[in-house]
Amino acid sequence: MLILLALLGTLLAILAGYALRASLYWKWRNVPGPTGWPLLGSFYEVANVHQPRCFILNKWTKIFGKVYGYYEGVRPVLVISDIAMVRELFIEKFNSFYGRKLTNMLHGDMEKTEEEPVVEGIVEESASQMLEILGDAVHTNGVNIHSFYQEYTFDVISRLCMGQDETLLFRNPNVEVVKSVLLRSHRVLPWYLAVAFPRFQFQVKKLFMNHENVRGGQIGRLFMICRKLVVDRQAEQNGEDAPGNDFVDFLLKHATEEIADRQLHDAFERKATPEDIVGACFVFLLAGFDTTANSLACASFLLAKHPKKMRKAQEEIGRVIGLRAVTYDSTRQMPYLEAIVKETLRLYPVGYFAVSRECTKDTTLGGIPIEQGVQVEVDVIGIHKDKEIWGKNADDFVPERWLDDTTRDRMSFLAFGAGKRECVGRKLGMSEAITGLVHVLRKYNLKTGPNTEDELQLHGCTTTSPEAVTLYLERRN
Repeated sequence: MLILLALLGTLLAILAGYALRASLYWKWRNVPGPTGWPLLGSFYEVANVHQPRCFILNKWTKIFGKVYGYYEGVRPVLVISDIAMVRELFIEKFNSFYGRKLTNMLHGDMEKTEEEPVVEGIVEESASQMLEILGDAVHTNGVNIHSFYQEYTFDVISRLCMGQDETLLFRNPNVEVVKSVLLRSHRVLPWYLAVAFPRFQFQVKKLFMNHENVRGGQIGRLFMICRKLVVDRQAEQNGEDAPGNDFVDFLLKHATEEIADRQLHDAFERKATPEDIVGACFVFLLAGFDTTANSLACASFLLAKHPKKMRKAQEEIGRVIGLRAVTYDSTRQMPYLEAIVKETLRLYPVGYFAVSRECTKDTTLGGIPIEQGVQVEVDVIGIHKDKEIWGKNADDFVPERWLDDTTRDRMSFLAFGAGKRECVGRKLGMSEAITGLVHVLRKYNLKTGPNTEDELQLHGCTTTSPEAVTLYLERRN
């Protein structure tokens, strides 16, 4: 009995020392920030599905300043909203901050010029189908336009990424699956263990693989769909069948990734494995679907609130494209529509999760020593609403600010990340958003009404998604 108690006491002492050492990382470096709980740090706060992490980070910025640190479990995370440090993170010291925070999924290249005509035809077809269905849903009580944008963007990404060969708007059961994945809570045991003992996070996730909030249930089914697609395509490419031209085919044929070797403090390239591509498909499916749908919903909300700006957008659509089909070239000829999308993304950071990095070799950031494995996040809201950068009207919806932004620091807009690992879907996302707005705005006026939300309520642990966007659609003559 005494031996057992001694062993238990020793174990508790080791655990207490482990937790104490982790909680002193930023204090030793004179970096302010929230204290958090032993082993969990501030993970509970930043894992609130009803109050996305970006708002928590911005709250702390207002308390601790533009540079502070917190603990995600026992792992130290530095948060910055200083432009010079952001540039240092993404550009000047890219080789020291190559790794993405938490996961390092392989990304393909959807921005190749030769792929754009193929992509735009799919986007246009899905947008036309969305508009047709939207017309049948217009009624006097308003309509949650966000759900239509979700169907539209999931249809596009499924056709580009998942081998779907026809539009399936409101007929694809996986839409609800993906929505549930993005709204799953991280406040569960597997996640607590993973952040408390990050060296064993993969063992923890393997142990809880069937947990609903890890890869169990519908999440697991979606992974299996991705896996089957990759395996089948790989078999086709190894056989006599000619490869297709979607995202999976491109990755199987061409994709390599520069990997930071943390032991040698160097980098090398490797060919993507099938597992990499399954992960890439899953991430591309989630991020590509959700961020664009959320952006469109928020943009529609803002335009309904600002009818003069909506009419200005409609005038540009009539002048540039009229009733013709939308092409990739035409989306690049409508600067005001592009400005609307950018201004929406400035005000609503739907993809803030991409603006983070993990240190791959010991270095400094803003003079602060940063060790390998330390993570860095940018307070995107802090930068996007900084009045020193955007002026006194930083909180207002002003698309016009984008029509002449040549003097603004490029690190001041981080909706797609920055540097060499900027979001691979930037061109696709912008084109998809502009195409969706063109189809809606040239047929309808977006209006507010009795059921329209006063302010959008955002939620999510990974992306920020509006709970609903209830608008009234008035047919244009």
